[in-house]
Amino acid sequence: MLALINGVGLIVLSCFQFSHFLDNCYCNASVITRGTNSFIIAVLNTDSVTTMRNSRIIGTALSGVVMVIYMVFIWLTSVLPVDIGDF
Repeated sequence: MLALINGVGLIVLSCFQFSHFLDNCYCNASVITRGTNSFIIAVLNTDSVTTMRNSRIIGTALSGVVMVIYMVFIWLTSVLPVDIGDF
């Protein structure tokens, strides 16, 4: 159950980051030392941004697939009889 909650939480968190519900700007990286005037200069071209976005989408989808496979495995092991000799 803990793995299920963890997996669902990761997927929900990733969806919130994609929808800009969470403030995940890289500008906040040096807020502790510089306060509200913090910044990071990043030079990104459109190819690298597209690659990063696709990598995150694929990573999120793969983690969801692994979670579903794990849930099916747990369901099958709990449904199948423990001793085959019972039949």
